[in-house]
Amino acid sequence: LEDLEETDGRFHLRKSGKPYTGKVVAFHDRNQKRWERTLSDGFPHGLEVAWDSEGSVVHEMSWKNGKLREWLGSDKLFEDWFVHNKAGELVDTRTHHPFTGKITWLRSIGQKTAESYYQAGLQDGPFARWHANGQESCRGIVRAGNSLLTEAWDLDGNPTLVDGSGWLLLFYPDGSEREVVPYEQGLLEGQKARWHPNGQKKSEIIYI
Repeated sequence: LEDLEETDGRFHLRKSGKPYTGKVVAFHDRNQKRWERTLSDGFPHGLEVAWDSEGSVVHEMSWKNGKLREWLGSDKLFEDWFVHNKAGELVDTRTHHPFTGKITWLRSIGQKTAESYYQAGLQDGPFARWHANGQESCRGIVRAGNSLLTEAWDLDGNPTLVDGSGWLLLFYPDGSEREVVPYEQGLLEGQKARWHPNGQKKSEIIYI
């Protein structure tokens, strides 16, 4: 790693100035890797993985010729890598360009909370969400800025929304009900209800 220097996202050998092709590894100590990345003609290309000092995966990224195409990590790390600009586009903080690719958020190591695709900084394509217990919560698709929910499940995996019609159920970490959201043909329609953590109803809204 000390033999390389980075200029505008491209890695060169310090002595020759030539773009580097090969694997780059950094360590917490002798026995534990901190991150591992592959470079092609000086640009990140392929899978990159980072670990904490205990050996647990912190994030994973997939690169293509220096462009980030897939990112997986925690909410906290997400805020280090991405911001939303004034136009509402998701921007890679390193390149300052709108992001195109897949984002997967983790609640904890190995447990997904959400997954979405982006095109030129805007959400576009399939998306999915997970309950705190690891059970998939819902799936849908975003096209031309419109979000359509297609499937949803409760904490036990029982379907609550099929082919866009039914209810999306949201829960507090202890498993108590937080929201019941009605859908018809993928769109909000009907009475939405919300509850406080103590079980007392918080609000009701009717969508027509």
